[in-house]
Amino acid sequence: MEVEPTCPMCGLHPEDTMHALVSCVYARAVRSHTTLPSFSPPYAEFPLWFEGVLTNFSSDNIMLAAAVLYHKWRARNRAVWEAALPSPRAVATAATATLQAWRLVHASSPQGHPHSTGTLRLVHGHYIAAFNSHPRACLSFLH
Repeated sequence: MEVEPTCPMCGLHPEDTMHALVSCVYARAVRSHTTLPSFSPPYAEFPLWFEGVLTNFSSDNIMLAAAVLYHKWRARNRAVWEAALPSPRAVATAATATLQAWRLVHASSPQGHPHSTGTLRLVHGHYIAAFNSHPRACLSFLH
């Protein structure tokens, strides 16, 4: 199957990760419907841009940025495979709802210990996600 190299969201530029998730007019429109600050350093590579987000954004905005990026990618895939592109507002709303649901599920336990923690690191140009969760009824002194 041949894949069209032009961005399925704007139809104007060659698609790469940076274009699809950050610089495309559609991606920028999605961000404009969120509370995320504008962040457009002159990076041509997505890993460098995302490292800048991790360095310059608050933890709340990093989490929102991750949710927005995920939903932009889902919208891009719908454009490719279903020939349907949701409105930028709908994508931003879905990202915000996803983050709110995640926060609700991962709220602190009654003892004040978080149920889970997460980490995302750049290693040799690749991002690695990590997740840690304590058993709810754990009696161990290790946590």
